Amino acid sequence: MMSAQTSAFIIVFCIAFSITLLLTPLMSVLGRKWGITSKAGGRRTTEGDLRGVSKMGGVAIFFGFTIAVIIAQFLPIPRFDPAEIIRVTGLLLGGTFLFIIAVLDDVYEFNAVQLGVGQIFAAAIAVLFQIFIETLNNPLTGQQTDWSH
Repeated sequence: MMSAQTSAFIIVFCIAFSITLLLTPLMSVLGRKWGITSKAGGRRTTEGDLRGVSKMGGVAIFFGFTIAVIIAQFLPIPRFDPAEIIRVTGLLLGGTFLFIIAVLDDVYEFNAVQLGVGQIFAAAIAVLFQIFIETLNNPLTGQQTDWSH
């Protein structure tokens, strides 16, 4: 029998996967319809650039992730972080900010400085909402490095 936590992980994964899977073809059509496609030229010489592939796939991923995170907050699993709702709010706000920057970049093709400023603002959102890395897991050894000291 599966634990409630395992069931919650499976539910959240299936929600994110399903939403992304359903929205991807729609975003492909809309990207071509609105002219938000990759264009060959300069450094862009891949097959996708030559075919003019839609750049809107990130929209499907964003909505799949965001909706799954919101639904996860309502699942009956133990919560160990008293600041979880603050951090989840920051994650969603920062993610939404980066999503907007990415869509605007697909349309207007920002330069590196503009994108860097956007990333700095997103990092500031993370800091304001207490999102930080406390430990780093080493997948080869199974050991953790604790950065909270």
